[in-house]
Amino acid sequence: MLKTITVCILILTGSAPVWAAQSKNWYTDFDKARQKAAATDRHMLLNFNGSDWCGWCIKLREEVFSQKAFLKRARKDFVLVDLDFPRRKELPAALKKQNETLAERYGVKGFPTVLLLDGQANYYARTGYQKGGPVAYYEHLQALADRKKKYDSLLKQAENAADDLQKARLLDKAVMTAEALQLGRGLEKMVNRIKKLDKDNRAGLLSKYNDLAELNQIISSFRSDNNFSGAIDKLEQLAAASGNSLVKQKAYLTMGNLYFSQKKDKQTGRLYFKKAYEAAPESTLGKKLQSFLEK
Repeated sequence: MLKTITVCILILTGSAPVWAAQSKNWYTDFDKARQKAAATDRHMLLNFNGSDWCGWCIKLREEVFSQKAFLKRARKDFVLVDLDFPRRKELPAALKKQNETLAERYGVKGFPTVLLLDGQANYYARTGYQKGGPVAYYEHLQALADRKKKYDSLLKQAENAADDLQKARLLDKAVMTAEALQLGRGLEKMVNRIKKLDKDNRAGLLSKYNDLAELNQIISSFRSDNNFSGAIDKLEQLAAASGNSLVKQKAYLTMGNLYFSQKKDKQTGRLYFKKAYEAAPESTLGKKLQSFLEK
């Protein structure tokens, strides 16, 4: 799926609003925040922002991060960390270096970027500005945290599984949960493990991951040769041949994205998005597609 990078708006007039009581609610020292998270068994929320120039950052701060309705709930579950990249003021050298190092470590390319880390400071989810206000935003974060708990639980269950087939199925569920979290690290090893556990394809997982690998290869080839017709033909063949609903869904979604981005053909793109939704309507991706199609 094509990725979207949030673009910030430069505020050209007036002075940047002051973030009241920042020191009380938000850490700026990452190491101290990490120690607090570990000591209190809380997750961490990192807010990468441009406090005095980024329009969406200011909007997120004013609508959510400065609101009592958010802070009252969020501080119980998260240690809040403000990582600022201002343009009109100069940060202390050590703080500026810390923020730049963290942005590079976590691949932050646009602002605002909001990351969630577990109590051991392991990254597991990425988000940004969301409409709906402070309570809805907190619930959005909590849903991501709950999904991480589900992922950890599935890994634990897999290690205690009675046989290889059960282990493979549990690891497969963990991979799907991790994918929804954009938790990519370590998944390749997990997929290879699943394929070995289901080497006879009794659970259909060997063919599923082979088909997903083929899908990735088609996308990679298109990026190299820009052969639109060839990519669509291969994706059609893959969608027709695969017995896995997720593979079909992703193949149709990719075709929809290609028609939207390469041909500017929204009508055909929408038809493929509809096929993608119908392939697996109850999947996480299916539910997002349903919302998109309704709009």
